[in-house]
Amino acid sequence: MTKQSLPIALQHKFFTLILLSLVLPMLPGCMAAPPKDFVFSASPTDYSLKPDITLKVGLVLSDDFKNAVWVSDEHKIKFHIGAVFSEKAREVSAAVFSKVVVADNEQMFAPGTINAMLVPELVSYERSRPVFGTSTTIDTAIIQWTLSDRNASLVWVDSIQVDGESAVTTGEAAKAAMTLNPWKAGKLAADRGIKMIADHFFNDSVSAMKSSVEIRAFAEKASAID
Repeated sequence: MTKQSLPIALQHKFFTLILLSLVLPMLPGCMAAPPKDFVFSASPTDYSLKPDITLKVGLVLSDDFKNAVWVSDEHKIKFHIGAVFSEKAREVSAAVFSKVVVADNEQMFAPGTINAMLVPELVSYERSRPVFGTSTTIDTAIIQWTLSDRNASLVWVDSIQVDGESAVTTGEAAKAAMTLNPWKAGKLAADRGIKMIADHFFNDSVSAMKSSVEIRAFAEKASAID
């Protein structure tokens, strides 16, 4: 019986994982201090369907939501995630409702301009690592949506939980790690995880709103009054 070798691509990936596991632990003592901030930006989600709920909505993006930051316990790096979620919240609203007005708080909407207020809130953001994984991390975000009428009476509320996976052993992050630039590798890996979270946040939020019986019933009543 002849021995069969692993495919070349698998051999290369296996070698990369071994090398990174040996090199990365030695870097903290000989490299520059970690950066203080990782800043992220959102790329537009490809969504072709038109909004089908006729409702004038005021999207409230508070300063806390827009400026949300998560701090890495390991390196104390600040992950500026608020801008990504804020941009996705705008996209979600535009994909669902016929008219959207954006403001920093509820008091900024002129009388008669909206029928309801839609408020996203970042409930939590956490990072975990699989028990048997050294290079992969899982980021989990929980965002709560609340829709209320102009009198602040609750119409609909739902929480969206989304995950994003990142690893320094794949793609451009692996290349950066191989050049002994771990902070660039970490940023590139985090970019991938954040993009995954943003896309899931968009898709799951749109699906939840469009399938809500409460939102559609409220929209019908508001249209009848208008």
